[in-house]
Amino acid sequence: MNVIDHAILIAASPAFIWRFLGDVSQNPKWQEDCTSISFLTTQHESKGARWRYSTTKGKDIVVEITAWYDTLGYEYMIVDGSSVSENKGRIRLQEIAEGTLVQWTFNYEVEGAFSGFRNSMGLKRSLSNNIQDSLRNRNRWHPDP
Repeated sequence: MNVIDHAILIAASPAFIWRFLGDVSQNPKWQEDCTSISFLTTQHESKGARWRYSTTKGKDIVVEITAWYDTLGYEYMIVDGSSVSENKGRIRLQEIAEGTLVQWTFNYEVEGAFSGFRNSMGLKRSLSNNIQDSLRNRNRWHPDP
C-alpha cells in the first residue's frame, strides 16, 4: 500500500474551514486538479454521497464519501476514472492553539505488470504534488457569501 500524507496549519478556526471543506461543491476553488463538480446523489454531505469531478486534463473521476465526521472531516474513495485501485482518502481537521491543522492522507495501490515502475516513475510524485498544492491553496478557501 502506498501512502501520501500532507498537512498544513491554517490560522483560522475549524468551524470556518469546515464551512468550505465540508461543502464539496467548493472543491474547484481549492483542489488543484478539479475544474467542476456534479453530484450523482441527492445527499451532498454524508456517507454515500457521490460526485463526479472533471480534471484539468479532461478526465472525469467519481468519488464517494465512505465516512462523514461533521465539522471534523471525511473519508472517501475514488470509485471510477482513476488509475489507482484499493484507494482511501481522508481529510481531517484538528484544532490546535495556532489555528487548524488540515491533514489529507491518501492510501492506494497501483495494479498491473509495471505498477511499481509506474508508481516510482512519477505517479506517486504527481499525486503527492497535487495534494500538497491543493492544501497550499488555502488562501483561496473562502466560502461564497
